[in-house]
Amino acid sequence: MEALRNRLSSARNLKFINDVSIGVATRESIKSHIENNLQQNMGKKLEDISLAYAKLGLLPLGVDLRTNLLSFYSSQTLAFYDSRTKEVFLAGNPNEGSDTAMLGEAHEKVIVHELTHALQDQHFLLGSRLRALDNGDKALALRSIAEGDAVLTEYAYSFGGMSGWLSGYIRQVFNPGVAETILPDTPALIRDKLLFQYRAGTMFLSHLLGKHGWSPINLIYKHPPLSTEQVLHPAKYFEVPDPPTRLILNDLSGLFSPE
Repeated sequence: MEALRNRLSSARNLKFINDVSIGVATRESIKSHIENNLQQNMGKKLEDISLAYAKLGLLPLGVDLRTNLLSFYSSQTLAFYDSRTKEVFLAGNPNEGSDTAMLGEAHEKVIVHELTHALQDQHFLLGSRLRALDNGDKALALRSIAEGDAVLTEYAYSFGGMSGWLSGYIRQVFNPGVAETILPDTPALIRDKLLFQYRAGTMFLSHLLGKHGWSPINLIYKHPPLSTEQVLHPAKYFEVPDPPTRLILNDLSGLFSPE
């Protein structure tokens, strides 16, 4: 792990300010962690959001968004960084006991990804900034930067640093026109929102790859995109800034009256 951290720090050109402990979590404890995060971040709003999404045709009426999110994240999470405790947890291997991590080349990249979130937290206060945001779209834009950064770091780690050809390669791999076969049994709303953070965030940051290394990406954290629109359309951030307009809606309870 020490060798991995040193190689990661060199690839990302950021030093760890503090040590980050790495532990192993059972599937039950991962589910509990996700459930607590959903409750703290969303609370009862998830029920309201489910109704709104159903009205917009994004979810079938009566779908329990909380249960779907919990099931989805619990089944897909191989590791996570807890910004409150400043620790990385790996999912235990159910075939070898809950206290045994699933390690291998693929899981090494997962650890790199989560340790990158620890670096982001140490240098850019990512965790506390996300918790302080009260606007879901703005929070998703910032998470997209964090996930895109972590994906780029995975590639830099694998290829021994930030190479000049990486920008074009990234745009090929993350081309939004590539057919999606990922998670076919997951509601499109949940799947697309998750993939957005990784795909759109990586594509956005790919515009900054060049001779200046990681410096432009580090600067993005000082003035991140204010909306997912700016992440989707980088020109609205870099060339002709188009900040979002906050809309104040009147009482919409009539739209959700029993039918």
